Amino acid sequence: MVEPILIADHISVEYKLLSQRHGQPGLQRMLAQVMGRRRTIQAVKDVSFVINRGESVGLIGSNGSGKSSLIRVLSGLQKPTAGAVYATSTPGMLAVSGVLMSNLSGARNIRLGLLAKGFSPDEVAELYPSVVEHAGIRDALHNPVKTYSSGMKARLKFAVAVAKTPEILLVDEALATGDSQFRAKAQERLKEIRDTAGAVLVVNHNAKTFANTTQRCIWLERGVIRKDGPTSEVLPLYEEYLENRKK
Repeated sequence: MVEPILIADHISVEYKLLSQRHGQPGLQRMLAQVMGRRRTIQAVKDVSFVINRGESVGLIGSNGSGKSSLIRVLSGLQKPTAGAVYATSTPGMLAVSGVLMSNLSGARNIRLGLLAKGFSPDEVAELYPSVVEHAGIRDALHNPVKTYSSGMKARLKFAVAVAKTPEILLVDEALATGDSQFRAKAQERLKEIRDTAGAVLVVNHNAKTFANTTQRCIWLERGVIRKDGPTSEVLPLYEEYLENRKK
């Protein structure tokens, strides 16, 4: 039985930016800013789709296509200019930009990260060993995070984010960093989440990321959906589009 788990209903996202005329003298440019002359940028334009329980979906598009704005709306971190999001539970967000306290140890970051996700102290104690194991940073567990490599930081963020299987997981570019071993473990964990009756939406601009992680792809370009269908059908069209842009 098909069961919708996440619905994007006519989502639009607009940003108001101050207009600047670089040919103007400095004082006139400052006055123009104070007077509030603005232009509107449409990052996402009337986007709708449904993700069903058990699906693993890729959101693909070139840089500036509106992917990050859309996933922030889906996660509840940003309000849309128009439209609405309906979900069976609050989506869990995993992003490369996730905050780590660089001066604190990996161990301390794990505990703080789990507390920030809403787990009780007892739940943190229960989850802590599995997060350490999944992050693969045992040898550097008590070192400051600022001494970690980018791959170690990526593994740590991922392990905290998926410490307890969320019903809906949004992954923003998180699989683009880290070594091949990390990417393999991350893909396996995403498969576990999908198989335990949740849903995964992976956001990336690299088509290769989706070949082994998703069954379906939504191609977003200039804020609108260009194609929504099986990964095997969407990726060739997207790659052809990128090749034509290069030419």
